Amino acid sequence: MPLVPPSLRTGSFLVLLSAAGYALLPILVKWAYAAGLEPLDVVTWRFIFAAPLVWVLVLLRRRTGGSELPRVRLLAMGGLFALVSATAFMALARIPSSLYTVLLYTYPAIVTLMARVGGEQIARRGWLALGLTLLGIVLTVPRLGEVARGGVDPLGVGLALVNATLYTLFIIGSNRLLRGQTALAEASAWTISGALLGHTLAALARGLPAPTTAAGWASIVGLAAFCTVLPIFTFLAGMQRLGAARASLLSTVEPLLTLLLARLLLGEMLTGQQAMGAALVLAGVLLAQRRRE
Repeated sequence: MPLVPPSLRTGSFLVLLSAAGYALLPILVKWAYAAGLEPLDVVTWRFIFAAPLVWVLVLLRRRTGGSELPRVRLLAMGGLFALVSATAFMALARIPSSLYTVLLYTYPAIVTLMARVGGEQIARRGWLALGLTLLGIVLTVPRLGEVARGGVDPLGVGLALVNATLYTLFIIGSNRLLRGQTALAEASAWTISGALLGHTLAALARGLPAPTTAAGWASIVGLAAFCTVLPIFTFLAGMQRLGAARASLLSTVEPLLTLLLARLLLGEMLTGQQAMGAALVLAGVLLAQRRRE
């Protein structure tokens, strides 16, 4: 049996580390809420800590060569990312992190739909991925009776779906904006700075209470360092070793890790029907990623 080259092993580890960082985000958000913080305060403090840290790491990398980045447009994309993060954190304040994760990962199906509306021809595999995802949503989102009994907040479900749609727009816009660019870490820094600017302007209007407990501060620092900055740089480093297609495919373990962490650390558990729906959504994600190879 041929040995796996060290560069592939290292790349796989880095991409999995990135996925684990992103998977931890809903958990730390829930812990921040348990410490008495509000959604918009949590997301603002996240970027207050993340933006300087990501710029320090970018400057240490000392980019050389490459075309000039569209900085103003990246800042504008950061404004969209501010909306993405705000809807995510508001949804997590109302629904379990496991349900939120399943709903977020409908975004590959939304990408397929938008591509079709834009005139792109969709292969059979793409339509299959879309069908699996839509069926998974039907099984995962609680029945109206359960919502009416107060089992699940319908606004939280709606916010999660809005979040998935905004995330889709962010992905499509970022891909078009960065086509042919190599300085992706610096581009991420400009985007995060744009998100910080958007949340700072909102905070000036409504105020920004600081965390009052060690647990609150720990959650904020964890969100900035381990769920924002670390995943960006480890994914980019892993992608350099694996290639974009293989790295994207490997990163699809992220929702599975979130569901596992939600079960172990928060005690959340999907019903049998919801677990089946989650499996279909994740199968759709996997097919959608393979379609991009």
